[in-house]
Amino acid sequence: MALIIIGIFFVLIINIIIIFAFPKFSPVPYFPSNFKDKDKIIASLDLQNKQTVIDLGAGDGWVIFSAANTAFHKKLNTLFVATEINPLLLGLLYWKRFFHPNKKNIQIKYFDIFNYNYQSLIVNHQSLITFYLYLSPWLILKVQEKIQALKRKKTIIAYYYALKNIRPNTIIKGENKIFLYN
Repeated sequence: MALIIIGIFFVLIINIIIIFAFPKFSPVPYFPSNFKDKDKIIASLDLQNKQTVIDLGAGDGWVIFSAANTAFHKKLNTLFVATEINPLLLGLLYWKRFFHPNKKNIQIKYFDIFNYNYQSLIVNHQSLITFYLYLSPWLILKVQEKIQALKRKKTIIAYYYALKNIRPNTIIKGENKIFLYN
């Protein structure tokens, strides 16, 4: 019996390694935003009514769920969209949303952030679009170009790594830098 349990555990560990190690399952490595910067990240989102906050590559979703919790307590009508391609993290996002008090305003999308039409994420009645990015510098330009192509007023919050060839409007210093672009 112990051998069966060890075998099952071994198979699970191998599957988790495969899902996180191969770009087909997760082209962006999973590195969560530093929780010590939580208050500064949430403040940088400048949560408002009729706003859509989109986290590209949400990972475990703590940014989206923390922001949705703040909006819930402030009684804001803010839409939150968490995007993810990693199936394990996607499952975790759905699990967390199930128990979240603001779940009606949280959407979870399964897609590759490099090959998706971002226009479909934008709800027409929402006046402000905010993108939250925590991507490695070698991947950020690819996403940046897709966001900039949107013919819509938008704010981009880049955590840790700045956008390429654009000067931020504001830089917030915490454990890591937060770059704000309008």
